Amino acid sequence: MSVKGRQETCWQLNELAGESMSASRDRFEELVQEGILHQSGQAFSLALPAGRALDYIPYQWVQTRFDNFLYWDRAVVAQAHRRQGVGRSLFATLMADAADAGADLVVCAVHDRPHNRVGHAFVQALGFVAIESVMLPSRDIVTFYQCPVTQRSTAIATP
Repeated sequence: MSVKGRQETCWQLNELAGESMSASRDRFEELVQEGILHQSGQAFSLALPAGRALDYIPYQWVQTRFDNFLYWDRAVVAQAHRRQGVGRSLFATLMADAADAGADLVVCAVHDRPHNRVGHAFVQALGFVAIESVMLPSRDIVTFYQCPVTQRSTAIATP
């Protein structure tokens, strides 16, 4: 499939995901141009590396607080393919991308208004920890989460 065809498929999946994920084709294309897009059948993930000059409020919020991150902007899995490990597979790929890029953190935002219970449960199950809830100019409320790229062992070695 061509790059344009892949982007179109992902945009259509994005639009089926609901109002909080909606983006114009132009906006979606801009994010894809600046980011890292992975598609797996009827699912995709989009992440944005640090240091981009984007007019995008959630990304800017992260960029003003962290230096070395990968912002996980969205993960969309078609309804019929959920709860089959597809999202976890996309997350594993995202973490590999973050490690390859030398990022310290992966940061994401999950909607509180409109509420996304599944999204909150999903990122928490992956090991993300809530940082702060923020009201965006759109009046949507999101909770930002962070997850270290490399999990450090908390075991104490004894002689």
